[in-house]
Amino acid sequence: MSNEARIVEIIGCMKALRKAAYYKEETLQGLLNLQDEVLNLTFAEGHAERMRLSNVVQHFEDLNSEYGNVADDVLERFKVICDKIGGKIAMEFSGQQGERTVFRILETIKTKHISLRNTELNLEANRAELDSIIITPKAIYHIEIKNPKHDTTIDAIGNYYRTDNHMYYDCNLGERISNHSHILRNVIGESHCLDDAKPLVIKSFIVSANSRAEFVNQFKYIESCYFSQLPFIIDGYDGKDIYTPEDMDAIAACIREAECKRTYPIGFDVDQFRFDFATLMATLEDVAEQKINAEEKDAIAANTESTIISSPTPGFWGAVLKYVGCALTGVAVGLFVTKGGTFSWR
Repeated sequence: MSNEARIVEIIGCMKALRKAAYYKEETLQGLLNLQDEVLNLTFAEGHAERMRLSNVVQHFEDLNSEYGNVADDVLERFKVICDKIGGKIAMEFSGQQGERTVFRILETIKTKHISLRNTELNLEANRAELDSIIITPKAIYHIEIKNPKHDTTIDAIGNYYRTDNHMYYDCNLGERISNHSHILRNVIGESHCLDDAKPLVIKSFIVSANSRAEFVNQFKYIESCYFSQLPFIIDGYDGKDIYTPEDMDAIAACIREAECKRTYPIGFDVDQFRFDFATLMATLEDVAEQKINAEEKDAIAANTESTIISSPTPGFWGAVLKYVGCALTGVAVGLFVTKGGTFSWR
């Protein structure tokens, strides 16, 4: 099979992430499916478990080095996209794990409430993805969930930094949450689901799902806490009951009605990734096959030469036997005499 045909065959085996865009909840599973396809095509059955794309990269680097760096350019491009995919998978895993942690603790709230999760709202050109909305008789809580591996800091103007030996700027979290609250307020207000006499009390919280990492908030306009503190904060809020159960249902209904989910590009060129992977596979397989064929030819040649040396030809042995036979005949003539027409040894 030619390299081109092999590349087409490998690409044809890869079915994951064939759409142009995905909903947020589809992203992680699509990335995992793509990773599984690459692992199963690279390694023998049973060896792909617990491996990651980094194992594939290492495997290809070892083979490429062994075979004389025949695929340097495509390997380098493949490594870059693998890093992006690995980063996205880790980020999605971390985000979902953080959300599950906070959602579980929110189930312990004693105050009567309505809980909405992963709500996407749109106001003109502004979009907001709200991790959690908790509607209680006293207030509406908008919750932004973070699950940092390392210490984090929100400075006095709302900038969010991750700390891992050095401080890395992530985003202006203050602006983001203020924008989300603004959209939520407008969605509820424009729906006229509440009596005009009732105030719209929205409280925004940044919640850390990792209590082992230090979480410092210097931005005074948005409150923050660790996930384990959240139920106590909501249950202990010192305020009057504003919303009746009917009001709470109406608020939840208008938010659900306004929800506008959209799809997003996956964030890297999937077609290029598939082509680079297939090209690496086909190239390295071809070189390996050539190497095996050359070794087999060398082995056959060496075996043939050895056979010639250890097993002389029949012609050679014929000459040896003829010579030995003549010599024995001469000896025999000198050892026997003729008596009565018969041969006898002397």
